[in-house]
Amino acid sequence: MRPVSWLFTGLVAGVTGISVLFASPFWYLNILVALLLGGVLYLTRDWPDRVFYSVCASQPLIIACGLMNIWAGLFVVWMAGALTAVQLERLSSRQDLLFLLLFFGSTFLLAGMVLVANHVTPLLALLGAGLALLFLVLVFRDYQFRKHYSGARP
Repeated sequence: MRPVSWLFTGLVAGVTGISVLFASPFWYLNILVALLLGGVLYLTRDWPDRVFYSVCASQPLIIACGLMNIWAGLFVVWMAGALTAVQLERLSSRQDLLFLLLFFGSTFLLAGMVLVANHVTPLLALLGAGLALLFLVLVFRDYQFRKHYSGARP
């Protein structure tokens, strides 16, 4: 079996287990949306935009599981992220795997902070400020790169 099949099987098993464990009155919705993702993965196996369609099809599953429990939604986010990384062939090296694990760890910390905090607004402001700072650093590095390789004097 291919890695996409393994990850999808793990996703369906996890969603089924989560739905049974938390005994939500809408447990069947999670399984139906997971099967929708499976249908999208099956129907778009040879399409060039398969990753886009699978990411879009995983969003309702993330929302449905996230409404049950924040950790259930986080599990589906992790599986959807791994599924996307495999489809983009971004898990071919050890560094790629470390970046995926960094994504897992950062989303775990963010979900933990959301669970502990009573309000999401300060966390979103902090996340936005961090992303703006990261964007500023990337723009500055791009400027330095272009300046260095354009032949301009320092």
